[in-house]
Amino acid sequence: MEDEHQSIVIEKRGAAKAVLLSFRDYVKLAAPEPEVLRLIGEESLRNGTDKLPSRQIGQIIKSTRAKKSKRGGSPSVWSSTRTSSFRRR
Repeated sequence: MEDEHQSIVIEKRGAAKAVLLSFRDYVKLAAPEPEVLRLIGEESLRNGTDKLPSRQIGQIIKSTRAKKSKRGGSPSVWSSTRTSSFRRR
């Protein structure tokens, strides 16, 4: 059912009593994706950056922050955050 993105309606005597959803569909209904995240995701698919591994993304962020601080910009709140500590599950 999860791969098909279908729901199943459970009826009792002709009246709907419950609906079974895939976990992914449930999450989409419970917490819809904000428009900005949807747009970023679409752009990532177009650019092929959706396939970058977490480690490479962390390196890009670190490099960008280093360049920004060299230009004399204000320090980022996130500058001390270790991006490599986030792991995919």
